[in-house]
Amino acid sequence: MVRGYYRPIMRTSVHGVLALTIAAALAACGSEEPPPDPPAVPDAATTQLGCAPRGGPAEAISLEVGLSADGAFTPFADGDTCPLVIGYQGFLMMVLELRAPMPLSFEGVCLECETVVSPAASFDGVTQQAFTQFNEQSAATFSGFSSIVLGEKIALEDLDGAEVDLTIECGGNGVTGEVAHTLTLDIPN
Repeated sequence: MVRGYYRPIMRTSVHGVLALTIAAALAACGSEEPPPDPPAVPDAATTQLGCAPRGGPAEAISLEVGLSADGAFTPFADGDTCPLVIGYQGFLMMVLELRAPMPLSFEGVCLECETVVSPAASFDGVTQQAFTQFNEQSAATFSGFSSIVLGEKIALEDLDGAEVDLTIECGGNGVTGEVAHTLTLDIPN
């Protein structure tokens, strides 16, 4: 007998809770304000142009590679010395700055760059492909940095004074450029 008494109350309670939940949801929908307008798109001169792979129709740019010290850029010429950097894990790296005038009205652009360092001494050479962020430095001149990992210092100590050919090709977003130099490597003590 007790069992039959609780069953109708239970059904009534479940239906009541369900009705209240639906009513609250419908009431909330009717009082909601429309969503705010999306933020305005910034002017083209203040935006970044995203990463795009090389290929397709592109305007040629004069790509330079060199070193940056104290805010001054020094482009490489054939025969220049390229100091290597020893990273935290003992790897030898070329830390390079790339510069190029670009016909873009953006503060920054991301280009796909392929770097090739020729073999020398016990070094087999390396090819590295990565996206590089270029930021506007002055009117339509952009620069970006690239770190090229050559390998472990212990295994490559005979690279000190070795000549290598460095070739870098960057492109995407309607531009393309290539630079090549023969450089002498300098390993820090």
